[in-house]
Parts: sequence; structure tokens; C-alpha cells
Amino acid sequence: MAAEATILVASDVHGRLALLFRIAADYERTTGRKLDALLVTGDLGIFPDDTRLDTSTRKKSRESPGELGFRAFDPRVPVAQEKPSPTLQRYLDGGRAVLRANGTRPRAKLYFIGGNHEDFSYLEQCRDADGGDPPYAVDADARILWIPSGTTLELDTAAGPLVVASVSGISAEESGRDPGRYHPLALLDPAAAAAARSVEGPCDILMTHDSARDFVHAGRGAQIVDELIVALRPTVHLSGHYHSKRAPELYRLFDAGRFADVPTLGVHIDSLVPPEHGTVSPFAIGILTGTRPNADAPLTCSFAFADAAFLSRYTARSGRAI
Repeated sequence: MAAEATILVASDVHGRLALLFRIAADYERTTGRKLDALLVTGDLGIFPDDTRLDTSTRKKSRESPGELGFRAFDPRVPVAQEKPSPTLQRYLDGGRAVLRANGTRPRAKLYFIGGNHEDFSYLEQCRDADGGDPPYAVDADARILWIPSGTTLELDTAAGPLVVASVSGISAEESGRDPGRYHPLALLDPAAAAAARSVEGPCDILMTHDSARDFVHAGRGAQIVDELIVALRPTVHLSGHYHSKRAPELYRLFDAGRFADVPTLGVHIDSLVPPEHGTVSPFAIGILTGTRPNADAPLTCSFAFADAAFLSRYTARSGRAI
């Protein structure tokens, strides 16, 4: 029997990394299955520097310290940080306690692409400090790794290497937003999309932050993403951004003047951020499993959202309390 890859997928974590790692470690412990990787399709919430919070994150962090949860980790490069407020300090101390209690985090590394809520200047500093090929560590322990837009990554798994293509950011104009509000790396870049399209051989996983056009909401999504799916025909396309519940579905995309069946499973991941008095969305954590009979064969995969009863254990407090 061929070995099987097992990957945990999330999106729009918005700083709740301790919660995500707790869920991943608990999944390994309760199922006995080793995760090969954690993939996050943007808005991980990497904001270590007080001087570079975007407007939304600054506002939300006043009410929910989880927005700044990345600060429970030691940064890859020095940053400017004010003394945390008592509320944030308690949250970070609780997050560190959660991580210690879960076996110092799961064995698998976390790989993420940029959304529209990250400190991209810090990510670029991490890239420059590394000086090598992507992905780039953003924490001192090199467990959290940034995949720059347009990058193609070979992900080592029990089923062999999986080819992962990625394009970051959102199509602001197509969603009626002002592109001038965003860092350039928070926007979908045609040059990065062209780089992603140059992958040779089968593409197993395509990661984007924005969705295919009309896939989650009518009139939303990005034409560039549609074009990537048609060009690459990945086995699975993972996206986030919209904080909405959406069942996975095989695509039918408009191509060259006609609708064409594309053998790609479209998967939209809901936000991991739980309501203050609710539990994690049953559409927020997915498990992607895959096998291939030989190195040249496409990935045969299955995707399912994590068991709802399992996820119902986790609330807004689960990332900061034992």
C-alpha cells in the first residue's frame, strides 16, 4: 500500500497560532496520524512590530488580543515592540502555556502564503535575513515558514514530494475595494501569477488567498485565480479570505469561450477565529490526504473538514488557557 500524505489546512488565523497548533497537536494525538505539514492560505496574522499594524488589526486587537498572538513566538528578526498591555500579556503567557502543554507544538511545520493582513515589511526582512531559497522562517525556531507569492514549493510528505504553487493577496478592485489601502504584496500580482503558471509537470496543490470568481460569493473572487486553475489544473485548490462556510466542489470554469470541466477540487476554508462565546467553525480546519502510485502520477486525494464534534471543543479561550 502506498504511503499517505496527511496535511492540515486552515486560513484566516488572524494571530490565533497557539489555537491552531493546539488543534493540530490534538489531532495527531487523538487520531494517531502524523501530520506532514500545516498549510495556511493567508491572513496568518504575522504582526510582531507595533509600528506596522494595519488599520483593521490595530482596531480589532483592542478588543481581541488574539490578533497579536504571533507574539507568543520569538521573532526571526528584531522588531519594535512596546510593553504589552496587561490583557495582551496574559493572552501571550496563556498562548505559550498552551504550546508547552501540547508537546512543544506539533512536529509538522506550518507553511503560509500572504493574505491581506500581514506585516509584509517584516516578511521581507525575514527573507533578507535568510538569503537563501524560499520558504522563509518567520520565527526563531523555524517552524513557521512564509511562501512568497509566485513561488512553487516541493513539500516533503509520506507520499513523496507534493508540488505546491502559490499566489498571495486579493483582487481589491474586483471586490470593490481601494487598492491604495494595501501593501503591494497584499494584492494579487499578475507577474507572480505568471511565475506560478510556469511550474513543470503536475501541480498537486494551488494555494491562493482570494477565491475563484463567484465560488464563494457572487461577484467576488479573482479572474487571475480562474486563469491559474485552468492553466495548472491542480488536484486541489485551497483558498480563504471570505470568512464564509462553503462545501468543497469540483470546478466548472469558463475557458476560451466555453464552460470546461476542470478536474480540480475547489476548497474554501472559513476563518479560524471563533466567536467570543462560540466554538471553531466546522469549516475552518480541513484534512487533506493523498497518495500517488509513482513519482510521475498525479496526486489521488481526498479532503474533508475536521470532525465537527472534535472542533466543538475549541473556543476563543482554547488558544490561551490549559
